[in-house]
Amino acid sequence: MTHKPLIKILKNKHEIDHLFKEGLVSSSSIIKLLYSKKTPDNYFYYSVSVPKKNFKKAVDRNKLKRLMRESIRSFYKINSPILSPFNRSIFIFIGDSMKSYKEIQASIFLIINRVV
Repeated sequence: MTHKPLIKILKNKHEIDHLFKEGLVSSSSIIKLLYSKKTPDNYFYYSVSVPKKNFKKAVDRNKLKRLMRESIRSFYKINSPILSPFNRSIFIFIGDSMKSYKEIQASIFLIINRVV
């Protein structure tokens, strides 16, 4: 029986640097995923990022981050055992305009299903 991994925010600077240097990459039209396959523990660490270059207003960046986090959480509620192969990940928004929740959710689901 597979246990449901706990979901946590990735905050460790060394692990984030490691993901950017040696992480595996998968992307869709609006979201890029950097992930690593470390030794399995009972946690799924993730982080979201929206570049300031494309979205000057903090309000827009924060809204996109909230939508991305909620999409990841909704995927986690449905398919939590699937997330165990990769337990460190960063989701980066690479689109150039605001997107709806449904578009972001579809893109995140597509990327995760492609990786697994």
